[in-house]
Amino acid sequence: MSEFIKNNPSAIEVFIFYEKEKKSNGEKLNKKIWNLIGKDDELTRLFDKMTIEDEEVKRKEIRQLVAENQDNLRLCILSDVIDKKSMSQSVLNIAKIIGTFEIDCQDFEFWFNRFSSGNHDLDQKTFSDLPLLIVGNIVENLDFRAQMRLREVSHGFGNIMDQVKPSADRIYFNTDYTSPQNTLNLSICNSKADSDRFWQRIYDGEDNLKEAFDGVMILLSNPRLRLECFQWFDKQPSEMSVQFIDRIKSLNHKIESKNLESNFNGDLMIDFVKTMKPGSLEQFVFHGKFEPIHIDRLAQLDQWKKAKAVIFNVIVYDFSRCLHHFQHFEAVFVKAESISMEDLLFVKKLFIQNDKLKSFAIVVPNKPTESEIVEALGLSELYYNEEEGYSFRLYDIPGSNDYLEVCIEEIEQLVVTNQDNLRICILSDVIDKEPMIESVLSIAKMIGTYDIDWQDFEFWFNRFSSGNWNLDQKTFSDLPIEVIENIVEKLDFGSKMRLREVSSGLRNIVDQVRPSIDQLYCGFYHKDSQNTLTLKIRQDPESDGYCKRFYDREDNFKIAFDGIKTLFSNPRLREVNEKLMEILNSLNHKIEIVHLEASLDGDLMIDLLKSVKSGTLEHIEFQGEYELIHIDRLAQLDQWKKAKTVYFRREIFDFFRCLHHFQHFEEVLVAVKSLSINDILLVKKLSIQNEKLKKFLIFYGSKPSVLEIGEALGKTTPKMSVSEELFAKSDKTDAILVVDGKKLHVNKAVLSCHSDYFDALFDSDTVINEDSIPEYPIQYADLNDFIALLSLVHHRNPILPTAKNAEILLEMADQFLLPSATRHVELFICSSPAIAQIKKLELADKYNLDILLNRAVLEYKRVKDVVAMRQFLKFSDKTKAAIFDRMIDLQSEKDKISVQMSKFIKNHPSAIEVWMFYQRGKEKDGLYERLCKIIGENGISEEEFKKQFDKMTMEDKESHRKEIKQLVVNNQANLRLCILSDVIDKKSIAESILNIARIFGTLDIDSQDFEFWFNRFSSGDWNLDQKTFSDLPLFIVSNITEKLNLPSRMRLRRVSRGLPNIVDQVKLSIDQLIYEIEQKGSQITLKIITHKFETPVESWGRCYYGEDELKIAFDGMKTLFSNPRLQLKSFHWKNHLSSEIDVQFLDIINSLNHKIEIVELSAKLNGGPMIDLLKAVKPGTLEVISFQGKFESKDIDLLAGLDQWKKAKSVCIFEPIPDFSRCLHHFRYFERVDMVVESISMNDNFFVKSLFCDKLKCVRIYTDNKPPKSEIVKALGLTKLRFKDIYFYRLYDFPGANEYLDVSITIFGIDFYGDNSL
Repeated sequence: MSEFIKNNPSAIEVFIFYEKEKKSNGEKLNKKIWNLIGKDDELTRLFDKMTIEDEEVKRKEIRQLVAENQDNLRLCILSDVIDKKSMSQSVLNIAKIIGTFEIDCQDFEFWFNRFSSGNHDLDQKTFSDLPLLIVGNIVENLDFRAQMRLREVSHGFGNIMDQVKPSADRIYFNTDYTSPQNTLNLSICNSKADSDRFWQRIYDGEDNLKEAFDGVMILLSNPRLRLECFQWFDKQPSEMSVQFIDRIKSLNHKIESKNLESNFNGDLMIDFVKTMKPGSLEQFVFHGKFEPIHIDRLAQLDQWKKAKAVIFNVIVYDFSRCLHHFQHFEAVFVKAESISMEDLLFVKKLFIQNDKLKSFAIVVPNKPTESEIVEALGLSELYYNEEEGYSFRLYDIPGSNDYLEVCIEEIEQLVVTNQDNLRICILSDVIDKEPMIESVLSIAKMIGTYDIDWQDFEFWFNRFSSGNWNLDQKTFSDLPIEVIENIVEKLDFGSKMRLREVSSGLRNIVDQVRPSIDQLYCGFYHKDSQNTLTLKIRQDPESDGYCKRFYDREDNFKIAFDGIKTLFSNPRLREVNEKLMEILNSLNHKIEIVHLEASLDGDLMIDLLKSVKSGTLEHIEFQGEYELIHIDRLAQLDQWKKAKTVYFRREIFDFFRCLHHFQHFEEVLVAVKSLSINDILLVKKLSIQNEKLKKFLIFYGSKPSVLEIGEALGKTTPKMSVSEELFAKSDKTDAILVVDGKKLHVNKAVLSCHSDYFDALFDSDTVINEDSIPEYPIQYADLNDFIALLSLVHHRNPILPTAKNAEILLEMADQFLLPSATRHVELFICSSPAIAQIKKLELADKYNLDILLNRAVLEYKRVKDVVAMRQFLKFSDKTKAAIFDRMIDLQSEKDKISVQMSKFIKNHPSAIEVWMFYQRGKEKDGLYERLCKIIGENGISEEEFKKQFDKMTMEDKESHRKEIKQLVVNNQANLRLCILSDVIDKKSIAESILNIARIFGTLDIDSQDFEFWFNRFSSGDWNLDQKTFSDLPLFIVSNITEKLNLPSRMRLRRVSRGLPNIVDQVKLSIDQLIYEIEQKGSQITLKIITHKFETPVESWGRCYYGEDELKIAFDGMKTLFSNPRLQLKSFHWKNHLSSEIDVQFLDIINSLNHKIEIVELSAKLNGGPMIDLLKAVKPGTLEVISFQGKFESKDIDLLAGLDQWKKAKSVCIFEPIPDFSRCLHHFRYFERVDMVVESISMNDNFFVKSLFCDKLKCVRIYTDNKPPKSEIVKALGLTKLRFKDIYFYRLYDFPGANEYLDVSITIFGIDFYGDNSL
């Protein structure tokens, strides 16, 4: 602290001025910070001196100190943090007191957040203060541009930069000669998908080119540089290229790069290759001209010999002469002028000799004919790869199980480009009377491709076969009526409606075919001065049949209703789900089903379950939407109770509240949004209690870490590759799968049940060892991936998928026909944030995963974020439809927000005027679009906006500022558009509030309101309207009500009819009630005090005067006691007046339909009424009873027969009981007894002594009439007098026990204490 003050002495002066002004505003001085800076006499004198100086003159001085150095504000910020002010309150207060808006918001926020974190150090850490190791780590994570700038800071940073690993792994050079000056485009970037480290710069002129080379040389000189790609493109051979090669040849080490790409010609490219480190270079891409002599020289280099792939994108002349140089590569792509049969035979020989060679592609115009190649190479007939879409022939390599694929592309390209080219071939086969199957196979074999449009082929084959040899395509009107009907039936609703308007004939067809919809929504609402009808018609979610339209005005309403009438007039319209339920409910018997799977939602699924015969159903799979109330209803059905397994494929909100309904199942699968440690422990407890439970799978959106789960469960996480544990031999395994030489013991029945592949495998003859346990080899599968896949269906504790292997597992599940494993992986991918959204869509589309598709499209939050067109086009129609549906939903949400915004503007018209003034300094162009982005296009028309804006710009700015300032002061809601605008612009809260205060010229801003709206908008909620209490969900209202004090609840009951029901059901916020009735003057007074034990400040009292108010009080009492959740620790009833009031009180108590829960009861009631009150209390809850009324012995007899009396722990009787000795035995149940009696005899003392056992700890008897002290001591056999703490006592030792009795005899009575009760 002292170091900061030493360097910033003015900060003390600014702080003292700030504290002085706070004091004058009624705030207390911050003693904590005075202690931090070390308050002394000098500071006190400075403070006193400042109080007598002219305030405004001093304010100007302080303002100047702050403007010159923002550090002077730090003590003021720290003071506000210690005072627990919010950031907005602090910045406004400082700006107001010092009188300046010139505050650096970023600096202010930094120090406010730093001090709030508990770090009160006022000194700024500099980069040079950090340890060298940390500096190195920071530098290594900087982008290239930042690293280059850092080198210029100091010689030390230059040394650090030259040692750390550069953040770039790709370098691209590209020259341009179109401009007057030679230009070099230099790009340096990082290849990681999640990296934004990209730097690009254009250099022109000789000096700048030298600067570019110097910068790159610094990068290339770093020995830790590891490049993925190094690329140089010089559009024309130039001196620049030669200079570059000379520079990199001067390095004292070789450059490490995996890929090298350039358009250098022969010799220059050879020099470039020589600068690369042999072994690191994997692929060449040559775009320059090469002669065979250049390739001969390249082939002598180690870089060439150790590379894996080579690409020549320019024709290599006389390629045959250097073909032998390519025999060590794994992949070759080359363009040649011509190729001979000998060359092709040599390439074939290369594949036989080189196991590494995977592909050899030659693009060549001059080659032997296809038939010559097939004959010379000994190739098979034509095959077609459907997945990749190409045709090929095979050559079996002698002495090996491998084969060679040979693709020759000629005629097939003509067919793929235009299917019409096949028509004459089809007609020829029809004339030759070839069957359709033979025709298509013959054509595919001849052309060398199966990429044939089958529908088009079938159409033309059938047409030619009918005798119509016309090769031209027919139009719609030429089609037969049944064909048109089939086409119309497949159209969406909008297209059908348009088709009805073409002709009367088409209208008749449309009205007869089945409608392509199953959902109809009509919404009617009033907007502005017009009524509007929204008509939305759509097909099931799997289709793209969707139509939405708005109608306004009476004429358009008629159009809409005519359309609806047309729709309902169609006899083929039906609702599938309801139709199904009608059929099932009409049956006179229950259906016997073992496995039930349905996508019905809540109530419909419950109805379906009721139609199934109880006891037959074992597995239930729910794919619809469910709430807790539905599960509660399901749990009451016998079908549910007797089922063994249950799956919920969609998320269940707050699932663990209904976990108890799942305790009888053997297997459970559910999806939840989030998973906590408590939830996991609940499932663990369930698995311990239920011996039948074998598997409980939970798919989640978020969960604790694996380490936290392991610690909570007391288990270690299973390792990935422990096949011995997962697939060890046991009495349940009866087969072995051999993968990569490893043996996995499995159960045939389990795998056969889950997979048709294994079912067929186990029935086949593919067995290695038939003598003992059969062994089956599994080829083309990685061991670890295969174990992870099988564990999903074969093991109780499967290996969970990861983001890295999820796609592989999906592919393998598809390969081995394991749909159950596919579903496991699908649900994992749904919940994995590590898998990109576009990747999820691709996987859902490729493997037809409906749940993943729905989840993936829901991750899109804005229309503009939806996939790009180039990605969109590659998806199937089903996926495209899902994406379109999401776009429509997002647009609907946007429209909804627009309507909400319009409502706010309607209620706060001045908000737009305030926003316009706030944006006044900006260009007019684009402002209307900016406003529409905030409030929607319905908020204000463009004409109205321009009119208001032009009017505002013509007015005097200062006079208009005063008007705007008044609008803001009168209603802070007028600031909301300005706040939202700043949030959209990503301004900080301090920057926003200061900017608004500066522009409007006022600091009278409600900082709490400002902070609320700023945080709300920042969270993504742009709704400008304040939520009211009635807008909240019922459970939230209940939670709020439960936390209110009693007066607030009573007031809330009077707000509406619905609220009393809520108030009367939630748990009361009190646990003590005191009712006291007395006479004050001529009026009867009832005083009620409520209290909360845990929070003493929560107490409330009220007095009622007169008969009318007493009725109000008793009505309130009835409301309180009627709440079944009332639990009182203490209840006191004190009536000092007539017994009629007691009767009214007891009438209320006796009218309740439940017992009251009270721990301590105190009442001034005589015998009978007190017994009635005691009967109204729940037995077992009552522990302490205090009787303040008069009792006879017979009353005690009646009390002793009540459970409430027997289960209580303590009793206190304040009025003397006549003939007390007769009922003394009734007090044996208690731990403590306090009573007042008229007299006590020696026999009574003996009896009390005999009552003491393990339970009774204390008996205190108050009386004036008792035997003399000496007689009591002698009769009870007590010891001499002893003293402890503040009283005298004597002891009685129980015979044959280690216990004793303390007896204290005073002028007030006799006290008995059991052992250790003191």
